Amino acid sequence: MKESNYYRAPYYPVQLTIVCTLIAICSCCNISHLQRPMKMTSMTNGVKLEVRLPAAIQSGRAVQLTVRLSNASPRAIYFARIDGMRELNIRVINSNKIAPEPTPLGKKIFSARATFTDINTPLEPGQSHEWHVDLNTLYKLVPATYFVSVSIGVNRFLKSFTISVEGIEFAIQ
Repeated sequence: MKESNYYRAPYYPVQLTIVCTLIAICSCCNISHLQRPMKMTSMTNGVKLEVRLPAAIQSGRAVQLTVRLSNASPRAIYFARIDGMRELNIRVINSNKIAPEPTPLGKKIFSARATFTDINTPLEPGQSHEWHVDLNTLYKLVPATYFVSVSIGVNRFLKSFTISVEGIEFAIQ
């Protein structure tokens, strides 16, 4: 009787549990890797530009680009605020350095000439402004690796400068 109890609990179930747990953890890691955002920042004259987007996204899903302009300088800065995204200069190219075809909305936004008179928006010290742009609404994105650059002009009527983030990478799978 003692012998049967000894063999009733072999090491195999313990090893199987560990293997199953590792597979579950690795599966979760792959999912979080696809959703993990890439982030790049640039700082000029006390103004910070931060650009975030997913490292990888499934084809057909929204490619959410988040751009945040923050004022860490001691005085107010100004940027042109037009219609939600035209003030941002967004450029997308694939790994062959070719821009994807714009959508009808993208063509409209990229071809429109903005008049910057009386459209300047102040950004006081410590304040931020954030844009959320689905790149699928601007470009016809097919499975590939892409690079995004974003810039914006600041202080158009004062000592103006452009702040930019260049070459943040993402993939459409």
